[in-house]
Amino acid sequence: MIKLLHAADFHLDSPLGAAGPEPAVRRAELRRTAERIFEMAVKENVDLILLAGDLFDGTSPYLGTVEFIKRCIEKAGIPVFISPGNHDFYNERSPYAAGDWPKNAIIFRDNVISSTYVKSLDCYVHGRAFTGPFDDGYPLDGFGVVDKKSLNIVLLHGEVTQGRSRYGAVRPADIERSGADYIALGHIHMYSEPHVRGGTAWAWPGCPEGRGFDETGEKGVIIAEIEKGNTNIRFLPTASRHYFDIEIDAGGSAYPLQSILSALPDSSKNDIFRITLLGESGDTGIDIEGLKAALKDECYSVEIYDKTVLRKDIWAGADEDTLRGLFIRELRERLRGAPTPADEQKLVLAARYGLAALDGREPPTGGLSNEN
Repeated sequence: MIKLLHAADFHLDSPLGAAGPEPAVRRAELRRTAERIFEMAVKENVDLILLAGDLFDGTSPYLGTVEFIKRCIEKAGIPVFISPGNHDFYNERSPYAAGDWPKNAIIFRDNVISSTYVKSLDCYVHGRAFTGPFDDGYPLDGFGVVDKKSLNIVLLHGEVTQGRSRYGAVRPADIERSGADYIALGHIHMYSEPHVRGGTAWAWPGCPEGRGFDETGEKGVIIAEIEKGNTNIRFLPTASRHYFDIEIDAGGSAYPLQSILSALPDSSKNDIFRITLLGESGDTGIDIEGLKAALKDECYSVEIYDKTVLRKDIWAGADEDTLRGLFIRELRERLRGAPTPADEQKLVLAARYGLAALDGREPPTGGLSNEN
């Protein structure tokens, strides 16, 4: 039996546009998470570390980031296999092309599968690299293990699909024919429970840290224990922060703080939130700035979007023979004919500003949305 750590999609040096107010802090945290993953591998006493692509977010990462990863690999002292992905694909200018990687780093450099035999483990590690940003081929086409008595592991960046893909289509039939014991995949940023076909298990660990609201949920790596006929997989969380995208009914209030607090996870102080308020609110709209101030100590970063609609009772004045009534009637008719939700939102905002002006009140704050 061998024990390995399977990780993928670190995307180091990402721009992190949805990171909150301090992207530089988040970039440093992604580095620290990478360091912790190598430390976890040592603590778990694994035999191999498999990195299934997109270790870097591009082919020209900062030199300091590359040197940092090299130090992590060398310090771990464990064989580390790397399969470059579609973001950090291998070419002559790639950081992987430099000859000063630690001796325990084995980097696949071709877009056809090659094999390395690890004698101490009686194990073959087969892998390939992206050599450009896209790959519409079939990485496992025609591949089959030769020595079926030894353990066979395949390291790929790609997606399992019956059809074609621009990112390395791994067909289920090819998996079954491969004869491999485990296929370690990258590219999909959500952890997948292990799948098995024809005696071959495969899984994605997902990314170790979320970088935006399209990467919500728990993030981490896989610890796999593999022997002939049996693969046991354990997911280890690694993220220092999590992204949450939450929709909440404002309940007719301009200040639905309690509803927001009730929707937050038990431990949210380190996490990053996008909150969309739905339902009804009054003509003053939502006090976004007040809510953000109240949530300052409850989470690391928060964006609040006001997508509420005007309370129905606001339209009760539409029959008044007054300037206010005329204004409400006009807005109501326009709302009924609004072609898109975005147009509806603009009309709601216009109604709120117009009613505030007619009533001699301060205009509502926050508008349709508020982003950090």
